[in-house]
Amino acid sequence: MNAPLAADEGIAARVSAAATTAFLVIAPVTSSSGWRVGLLVVAALALGHIAFHHGPGRLAGPMPRAIAILYGLWALLATASLAWSADPGYTLSELRREVLYGALAFAVFFHAATGAARLRLWGGALVAGTVALALFEIVRAHAAPGLTPWHGGPGRFSTHLALVAPFLLLLATQPPEGFGRRPGLAFTAFACFGLAALDTHNRIVWAAFLTALLVIVLAMAPVVAAPARRRLALATIAAAAAIAGLFALSAAQKVEVSYPGVTSTAETFVLDHRHQLWAIAAEVIEERPLAGHGFGREVLERRFRERMSGSGYEFATHGHNLFLNAAVSLGALGVALLAALLAALAFEHGRNLARPGTRVLGAIGLALIAAFLVKNLTDDFFNRHNALVFWALNGMLLGIARRPRGASE
Repeated sequence: MNAPLAADEGIAARVSAAATTAFLVIAPVTSSSGWRVGLLVVAALALGHIAFHHGPGRLAGPMPRAIAILYGLWALLATASLAWSADPGYTLSELRREVLYGALAFAVFFHAATGAARLRLWGGALVAGTVALALFEIVRAHAAPGLTPWHGGPGRFSTHLALVAPFLLLLATQPPEGFGRRPGLAFTAFACFGLAALDTHNRIVWAAFLTALLVIVLAMAPVVAAPARRRLALATIAAAAAIAGLFALSAAQKVEVSYPGVTSTAETFVLDHRHQLWAIAAEVIEERPLAGHGFGREVLERRFRERMSGSGYEFATHGHNLFLNAAVSLGALGVALLAALLAALAFEHGRNLARPGTRVLGAIGLALIAAFLVKNLTDDFFNRHNALVFWALNGMLLGIARRPRGASE
């Protein structure tokens, strides 16, 4: 593992590093799907070259068996649903986009994870790219509101923010995983994420932020020295208060922008169209509770549009909940497999909390899973680039944890 790199292996390693880093920077940019997949393929080819010519031991491994088995079973069920899908053509396209590309993203980042230095490279690119896009969108919204947003829409970008937020921990931890304690930089990044989330007018993202914060604090508290625990508690309270205040401001914005004439935030929750979408989802689940209607978030788009059409319902095409949509598409077995897969990911991240040198990785991973679940309770962005980023981030964290400390970069 620590032997010097051959010339061709060094080139292949640099190609995989460059391709994966570029993927993280452009991942949230809309209309970059071809680039995203292309970069993953380039990285996969470079890793394949290393494995074929220099041995698979040069890559991170082995991949967690439970995750591989459960992903395979979930993919198998999704593929089998072609036989009973309400829209086989749509299901077939979703298998490629969601199942195949998701597996590719996880595998590439898992095997490309060479160590802590790679984590800092990836984490820095991820946070910097997200902040840059957020600031660009804020300026664009005021200077050129007629231009199409680059971030894929408020729901998608707020989901991306929730997935990336746990990596801000790297700005508060020491090497080898972290950048060293940089309170000024961490505060600036935290403020940028808050401004970006406010700009999306999304409310559930604040619950995702708060959940991620609490998970990280609980995961890291046992290794914080006693003199620093008071500072940790005060910082946590201050951050939680800031998130709560920004949520209140976001809720007030939502009233003004989406519910003109409504006098209170509570009324917006009563008038929210999700109640109707959840009811429709429950009805179609009852029709095929075991097998579902075929893989794909919007496999029953026509049914939802028939019930909720007209202005203001452009996005009423699915159940707006991760597990409801899983039940609609793949039935009870699909929900069970998805829940088991997420639990297996959380279990692996949890194991890293107890391993020497991997607590930071475990804390970020658990916060990532928690934020992802909370964010998708009122919508479902477990598809397209949000899903690719989810699988890539899980792959990188688990892959780095499998590398011995001091492994060659």
